Amino acid sequence: MNVRRAVQVVSPPVTAALKLLKEQAGHTCDASFAHVGPTVVFMDTMYRWFTLMDVSNCTQHFHQNNPDCKQYESEDDERLGWLETSFLDYLAEIKRQSPAKNFLTKETYEGLLITTISNVECVRYLLTATRFRFVLTRKMSSDPIEAFFGWLRKSAGSNDQTDVRAVLSGIEKALKTGIACTSSSSNVITADSSSCSTSALLQRSARAAQNDGEAFPAESTTILEESLDRGKTLLPTPDVAALAMVGGYIARTVHETISCDECFTLVTKPNTSAPSDALIRHQDRGGLLYPSTELVMVLNSLKNYAEVFLARARKMNQPLKAAVDNAAQILQKRDKLKCSTPGHHKKLLEVVLVKFLRPLFLNFATSVTDKHDLAKDFHVKPLSRKVLKL
Repeated sequence: MNVRRAVQVVSPPVTAALKLLKEQAGHTCDASFAHVGPTVVFMDTMYRWFTLMDVSNCTQHFHQNNPDCKQYESEDDERLGWLETSFLDYLAEIKRQSPAKNFLTKETYEGLLITTISNVECVRYLLTATRFRFVLTRKMSSDPIEAFFGWLRKSAGSNDQTDVRAVLSGIEKALKTGIACTSSSSNVITADSSSCSTSALLQRSARAAQNDGEAFPAESTTILEESLDRGKTLLPTPDVAALAMVGGYIARTVHETISCDECFTLVTKPNTSAPSDALIRHQDRGGLLYPSTELVMVLNSLKNYAEVFLARARKMNQPLKAAVDNAAQILQKRDKLKCSTPGHHKKLLEVVLVKFLRPLFLNFATSVTDKHDLAKDFHVKPLSRKVLKL
């Protein structure tokens, strides 16, 4: 299993979303989320365990404002006591109260116990007996070995049951070449053989783009104008909370791009206890920004605008540029996010529109491509039938 994906499952963004759903249970969310508290506690506990087992350098705790990422310098560190007492007692309590089928597998539970106890004892031994100045727990990880084993399986044709001969062949390949070379009989086209076909394909694509151009969908313009003119207060739904989270990152981009205090004031506000800011508040360790109400309303209107635009304009040339230019004109007419400094209004709108719409367009294009690209053209017949299963 990929450790990074396992950590992402219990990461603060996921637990922050669950906490938001718990707070809004029975209002804007389903009432069943009111009982999600123990799950959040388990996820927070496991994420802290992963963090303590992955201390990588001596500056990480400064950048992330997280004391759990600090290097181990004392045998009496509070984190070591938490690992060998609080964490192990928590697992034992869950095991005592849960049926066997609802608890961790025997191998996983024993692995957590052995890893936790051995790492705590190793850190203390290095700090006391060998006089280490500090210890980084990532150095004790077996991820490099596991990654090397994974590469060996991949070099043998993604064979999960490799034999000694395949492993030795993969090791010799790594020692001699240092990279995974492309086989001459594979289905990968080299640069020399594909130059003519690639240029012809690009020319055909350009001609097709010129012939497939279509007019700007008027429905999207109407939706944006109606959403901006409506001016209703947004309910604290999970969708609005997600827009506020995105608005915080856009506000940081505005601060880094435009050196203007008034522009920064237009897109930010002080930390509040508003339900729509709960997704930010549950992850904030002092470095996140809270978007202004006007910015969140503009982003909500742009979301509706993008949904209609992408549904109507499937074959438009340069759709992102057309959508940004059209939305910028509408926002300028209504004086949304307007700065008194000459030229800043247009620049501010451009930053907000591009940073918000570009990911939406990329995600939409990727999903459409994966959905409709049913046929895969190969240069030659694949050597492995596993390729045909993709």
